Parts: sequence; C-alpha cells; structure tokens
Amino acid sequence: MAQLYGHHTKLQKFLRFLSYKYSIPRVPHSSYSPVLSILNLETLERHRLRLGLYFAYKLFSGIINCPDFLFHFSFHVSSRSTRIRNTFYMNMKITNYAKNCPSNRIMQFSNELNIDFFVSPNFHFFKTFCNLVFNNLS
Repeated sequence: MAQLYGHHTKLQKFLRFLSYKYSIPRVPHSSYSPVLSILNLETLERHRLRLGLYFAYKLFSGIINCPDFLFHFSFHVSSRSTRIRNTFYMNMKITNYAKNCPSNRIMQFSNELNIDFFVSPNFHFFKTFCNLVFNNLS
C-alpha cells in the first residue's frame, strides 16, 4: 500500500509542477483533471485500459501468440438471440484482487463500452476506434 501511495504522491507533485510551470490555474487540494486536459494528457488508469485493449486485440487476432494468457478470457456465447451484447462472460463471485487483474479489467471494460474486437479489419482501425471511444468518455 505504501508503494501505491508513493506513486500517487509523485504523480501529484509532477502535475503540481506542470501547473506551476505553465501557469495553469488550479485551486489547492483540488483535482488535477484540468491540468491533464489542458496538457492533453490522460490518466494512468485510462492509459492502462487503452494499452490493455490494444493487447487484447492483438491477442485475439493472432498477432500475439500466447495461449496461456488467452485461457483467462471467458467469451460469452449465447445459445439464443438476446439483447445482451457482451463479448465476455464475467464471473460474479470475483474477489477484489481478481477484479483488478489485467484480463478481468479488459473484459469488464469491453462489456461496459460494447467494444467488439472482431469487427476491425486490422490494428490501425481498431486503434482509431478505441481513440474515438476514449474521446467520447471525457
């Protein structure tokens, strides 16, 4: 826990320095999201999710060959036509530790935003699609 806190404070110090250096007005002890948006930066969480989606696309399309990691993804295959469009089946009895593992985080985020990994003809199109999705989240 102390290690996470240390990274968090280093990030805050860095963003505080940037707001001072570039004269970005910010109320003390407030959110750093204005600094991030002015400097066109994304949060570490969003960056991690973006790279996770890129990795998953490459894994599912065969660009990356890693069957041991592919084993962690649970695809939702419906036996009848329903309104549920989830790509992945999520286990409801998941612990907090397992919820934050990369494969579960990618599956949950993909289901929330209805990201389809199998529509894009290549990685460039998928990357463009992801950028549109992330820009619409803001």
